[in-house]
Amino acid sequence: MHRLSRLIFLFSLFFSFFQTNFIFGQFEIKYTVSSAHQFTFSHYLENLNRICGKIMRHSKDTQIPIQFVVINDFPEGIKIVHQNSTLIIAELSANELRLQYDPELNRKLILTVLMARSGIYPNELKTPFPDWIILGIFGKINPRHKNHLLPATRFPGLTALTAAGELPNPEKTLTTPIIEARDGTAAIRLYEEYCVFALDCLEQLPLKGEKVFIEIAQICRSFKISELELLNKTVFSEIIKQHKINDAHNSAEYVKEFFKSHAEKRFLTSLNPLPITELEKRFNEKIVFQFETNSYSKPEIRNAILEQLPILFKSMKNGKPTVVNLNNRLVKLANQSNAEIKVKIAELIKINHEIIIGGQASPRTHSAKINIITSEIRNLFSFYKKIEIKLTEIETKMLTPADLFRHEIEEINGFSPLFPEVEKILDKYEKEIKHFYN
Repeated sequence: MHRLSRLIFLFSLFFSFFQTNFIFGQFEIKYTVSSAHQFTFSHYLENLNRICGKIMRHSKDTQIPIQFVVINDFPEGIKIVHQNSTLIIAELSANELRLQYDPELNRKLILTVLMARSGIYPNELKTPFPDWIILGIFGKINPRHKNHLLPATRFPGLTALTAAGELPNPEKTLTTPIIEARDGTAAIRLYEEYCVFALDCLEQLPLKGEKVFIEIAQICRSFKISELELLNKTVFSEIIKQHKINDAHNSAEYVKEFFKSHAEKRFLTSLNPLPITELEKRFNEKIVFQFETNSYSKPEIRNAILEQLPILFKSMKNGKPTVVNLNNRLVKLANQSNAEIKVKIAELIKINHEIIIGGQASPRTHSAKINIITSEIRNLFSFYKKIEIKLTEIETKMLTPADLFRHEIEEINGFSPLFPEVEKILDKYEKEIKHFYN
């Protein structure tokens, strides 16, 4: 009898384990099937709820509580079975692989959580909620990215395009739908990178920026509106407003610059520096500057190189602002350089600072130092270019042309007009390698 009681107790404990409800604030998960993946489910959904809550920061009173009932797998993967003013109940497939990797299931799942967070029912929307926000959240929670510690490995496509100065236009990218079956796997991966990146950029806006997503949800519920108009009325409008840009043309350019600036800060670092050829090109551009002559007659705008700065400084009308601007450009470049070149650029910045404060060294001494350091930097460029060429030769010998281009050629044929820069770059590399083998 005692043994029977113990068995009943253990059975009830086992059964209750698989009936456990997990509650996170307004978010509840109810398991109706036994599964060895409850922890995976709970962790994934909790992470989704946390990210959606960070984006849709609405007061708790206006949110709609949501309950997910986990049942045996079914074709739709997720289905709302009940909703009223106090609760949304949705059935969710118990297939953990679909939960983590099925993009269509996740689109419905993420939309349901986002809308509940903003106090809106998914079927109320007159305009579809922007897919780039949904896919961006999917990119943030997708397990295939959990082991990427560096932005360069998490965003390989955007890192390469940023280094090449070919970051896609945000207006076009965020309003052009991507279909994997039509556009190819590479295009959808690049689009997903851009969506995650766009969300990260908007998180950098001050406090008012977080209300943009609530505003998007409310507009989608109330109006029929194009994706571009929605983007201009909300996201782009907030970026422009917070930076007090009034001119329409400058506004459009500033939005591009906003995304470009964030991309360069995030993807181009000393841990993942610019390719040496691009770094050399940018260095040659940064050490050329314009200045206005300090003359009683009609002032002139002249060009000069960094080496001439110490001697020209006193004859410049706005000497200090010119040098500060030059140093800012060099600081930005130093942060995109490898460690050895970064140290040398820092030495140039230090000399420029001494020119402003007026150190003991003469202008000619400063000029000679700049000349020596720039020569050392150019020698480093030559050294690293030889290394890059050698590494490319080794890699090319190890891989056959078929290995190099099998995936690239498949994807080129599927790219939509959204990423013409990518297609051009791949075409260029294909011709170069073919020429190498011929």
